[in-house]
Amino acid sequence: MSEMKIVFLDVDGVLNNEQYLIRVNRTSSLGSFDPDSVYQMCRVLMDTEAQVVVSSDWRFVHTVESFNELMLLEGLPPNRVIGFTPRKLTSTRGQEIGMWLRDHPSVTSWVAVDDLAEHHMRPLPEERIVRTSWKEGFRQVHADRAI
Repeated sequence: MSEMKIVFLDVDGVLNNEQYLIRVNRTSSLGSFDPDSVYQMCRVLMDTEAQVVVSSDWRFVHTVESFNELMLLEGLPPNRVIGFTPRKLTSTRGQEIGMWLRDHPSVTSWVAVDDLAEHHMRPLPEERIVRTSWKEGFRQVHADRAI
């Protein structure tokens, strides 16, 4: 049986961040991602051969195909997005990730990359969460931890 590795990916606060938007003089996170954050996420995906499940609110406005196109345009490895966590209005992001994992028992390794506060990620084990910040996004220290 082959390994199935997953990165549960948030976008805002991970691939987008406040410092980048200020640097490029933009007020919206829609559009291009921070190239430094993209580089670090590329390291994670290439070094681990992980697939991506989008847990971000961006999953509400994209299909798997359109998200894969966006990732490719931004310089991320092609066709890594395999799905989205379920949308449950009364659940935390952590609970939605847990639901996805229960439906996919073949997952052998996973990490959630997100800037949400701890209570939004419950009941996930803290050692599986790589917590970023809206201010700085995904940096080398986060990539090293995810790998």
